[in-house]
Amino acid sequence: MFAHRRLVVATATTTRRFTTQLPSSTLKVTIIGSGPSGFYTAKYIQSLIPPSTSLSISIIDQLPVPYGLVRSGVAPDHPEVKNVENDFAKIITTSDSINFFGNVLVQENDASPSASPSISLADLQSVSDCVVLAYGASGDRTLSLNSNSSQNIPNVISARKFVHWYNGYTLPPTDAAELAFLDLDLDLDLDLDEKIENVVIIGQGNVALDCGRVMVKSCVEKKSTESILDTDVASRALDTNIFDSLKSVKIVGRRGHIQGAFTIKELRELTKLEGNLKFGVRESELIQGDVILERPKKRIDKLLRDYAQKLKLKLKQKQPCDDDDITIELRFFMNPVEFITEEGQVTAVKFEKTVLENNRAIGTGEFETLEADLVLVSVGYKSNCLAGLEESFCEDSGTVMSVRGRVRVGEGEGGGGGRGNDFLYCSGWVKRGPVGIIGSNISDARETADSLVSDFLENKFGGKEGKIEKLLADKGVEWVGWEEWEKIDNFEQANENKRTELQPREKITSVDKMLNVVND
Repeated sequence: MFAHRRLVVATATTTRRFTTQLPSSTLKVTIIGSGPSGFYTAKYIQSLIPPSTSLSISIIDQLPVPYGLVRSGVAPDHPEVKNVENDFAKIITTSDSINFFGNVLVQENDASPSASPSISLADLQSVSDCVVLAYGASGDRTLSLNSNSSQNIPNVISARKFVHWYNGYTLPPTDAAELAFLDLDLDLDLDLDEKIENVVIIGQGNVALDCGRVMVKSCVEKKSTESILDTDVASRALDTNIFDSLKSVKIVGRRGHIQGAFTIKELRELTKLEGNLKFGVRESELIQGDVILERPKKRIDKLLRDYAQKLKLKLKQKQPCDDDDITIELRFFMNPVEFITEEGQVTAVKFEKTVLENNRAIGTGEFETLEADLVLVSVGYKSNCLAGLEESFCEDSGTVMSVRGRVRVGEGEGGGGGRGNDFLYCSGWVKRGPVGIIGSNISDARETADSLVSDFLENKFGGKEGKIEKLLADKGVEWVGWEEWEKIDNFEQANENKRTELQPREKITSVDKMLNVVND
């Protein structure tokens, strides 16, 4: 029987005193997901746990490579953002308590059967005192117009898939359609006899702006010396010829520039495009309304209005247009209502003009049609439900029901959930939804780590037997540890594998090839 004593627990936000039994001397935590939320949660668990505790944190990922959307989501021409990978690496390399297990597929609810060995959430719980769900959002919110789902039209694709394509993302063999999409460089979905001239991107978050910017910059790389050649953009995105005839990219939103989800950084990059890349915005669509602007929106408003004035001056001066010009334009107050198709593929998108009422987009009955050889739908990412998590997963929001990072079962009071769910915790997008920047995961992870450590110190769990290594071996999983990841990392950075000396890495886009590098 443990003795009783009074404990003082220092947390990131408060200091609490309570009487409890002494906690177990050992704690085993498994974190599903090796993106920012996973690494930050591991960091804060380690910082809050008493030094006398024998702590073991296993960070697992479905891919052999870590870092989640930092590796596969951050735009290739934003290398400064990817520097956070160095901080995450130190969390592993400076600790004997935290380990990485890559190439570990956790079964999803209603997922297609996997050709590779996989494990269940229950399997992980059997060898862990607690499990943290930090696996992000690997699905898409869909857009259905005139009873046509965007998922059913070949040349209407999610912005997430396009980001994966140009970022060299590799999927485990669970989604044959998406694997074919990635491996065939769009050949699967597009008739290469018809080159793409007009692209419409529906949605106005940073992902939409990234897609448009990377698309036009990769087009001109063959004709200029701009920087994208020297980034880690996947070579398949530069080698393709389907965008050789590109003329226009329109990024369209239902509401105005004040309501747009993009930030000043992404917007400013569009205004600084040079050469035959032209940015466009219509002064008539820059309607502020009755909204009182805070500083970030004031800066966006000023930048767009100033740029619109420059465009108006150029128009008055009748400056000539070059036939090679590629225009990327922001369009506002346009709600998509119909995919216009011909022989099963989109040829145009019909939009209804809108006005704002109580910050909502209301249709006016006036319509405009934009030609489109390719449509990217950028209306949001969505988390998928793991098998065994159904009672705690909200399909509408694509998030796990939780209170301060503790996973709940049922709705309960205040929408927070009912009873606790077997020492499950969550962090990141699967907890709060796919919003925010990388830094948004810091306070989020601190909250979850605080809840987990508090529960441990109250002796709610601890001392679980079993090893994750034996579990993976018994299930036939060929897992990749940190040293094996470093072999992949070194291979990608080797000069003989890069197209230029300044390119940071040439990403391997095949799990099989990654495993070959590991086993070589």
